[in-house]
Amino acid sequence: QRQMCIRDSPNPNQRAVVLLGQLERAEVREHAQQARLALDVAQLRRLPFLVSVLVPTSPNRRWAHRSLYECFKRQRWPHKELVVLETGGDGAASAFWRNAARNDGRVRYVYEAQDMNLGPKRNRFLEFVRGAVVAQFDDDDLYAPRYLDTMVAALLEPCLDDLDCVDDVALR
Repeated sequence: QRQMCIRDSPNPNQRAVVLLGQLERAEVREHAQQARLALDVAQLRRLPFLVSVLVPTSPNRRWAHRSLYECFKRQRWPHKELVVLETGGDGAASAFWRNAARNDGRVRYVYEAQDMNLGPKRNRFLEFVRGAVVAQFDDDDLYAPRYLDTMVAALLEPCLDDLDCVDDVALR
């Protein structure tokens, strides 16, 4: 069973989600304690948190997919996957994303011919993600290389000051 905690990020338009069902509470506590000893991003990058980057998209946004993939590849967070859910269109899956998924083990591409609004797409993502931390990239935005670092640091910051928050988060 997966439990979710949604935390506000430094950017009020973005949220990060932690799927706690994939990590034991003791494991989260242990890694938060390690990061607390050295509060820097380099230390956080050593944590074994897989960050799942979700991209809800549609065929009419394919013009932006190459730059989005480049932004993902440049992210400095080492443990990451890109999950692209493309819906709608003429029934033809994206050759670009099929190639990316075939050549880069961090990329997973799902195409569904039935069009979906953003909310149902986000819910559908929970079936595909493997990461303990979830972030979303908009398909037409650009992301600096430290974006995921910043999001993970903001997400874990309360736990670095108060390790009991891990228990609080797990109970939500």
